[in-house]
Amino acid sequence: MSIASAEKPFRPALFCDRDGTLIAEVPDPLRGVRACYRPQEVRLLPGVRDLQQFCLDKGWPLVVISNQQDVGRADLSRERFSLVHERFVAELCVPEVCECYFRYCFHLESDGCYCRKPRPGMILEAAQELNLDLQRSYMIGNRLSDVQAGDSAGCRSILLNAIVRRFGSYPVVPDLRGAVELLERLEGAE
Repeated sequence: MSIASAEKPFRPALFCDRDGTLIAEVPDPLRGVRACYRPQEVRLLPGVRDLQQFCLDKGWPLVVISNQQDVGRADLSRERFSLVHERFVAELCVPEVCECYFRYCFHLESDGCYCRKPRPGMILEAAQELNLDLQRSYMIGNRLSDVQAGDSAGCRSILLNAIVRRFGSYPVVPDLRGAVELLERLEGAE
């Protein structure tokens, strides 16, 4: 058996931002909104289960790609971040959902790291580790940096925004349900 035939075949994936895409951001009087700092703040947004069902039907993994600079700034301790992540995983990864993987960047924008979105490092690392076909994969996020990271990695990108209909070359949908509808049109529902 050759090495190539022993490898898993390349498959597409669905990459998603976490805060504001999969879970609700928390109102903050100073910043407008922020990431969850306490496990009890974790609330899945409408459409997450539809997105997971799409991934399950297609056999695609869901890979969460998220900047978490609040940890880098020490606004949120790593211990508390871990508690929030554990709650997020418990909410997201209920039995009989798609495969889920997680990548986080704790760096500040000023650090200039390769993993922080809009750079593609987290996506590229996940693709190599999970043997993913980036050209057939999608990145979904609620910020321009999310879709730019997807583009930089070679993915197709979808921007979530309730107000804008189109932003540059990115299709824009109001929410995750809209993203699933678009994915089903683009990929053909089975």
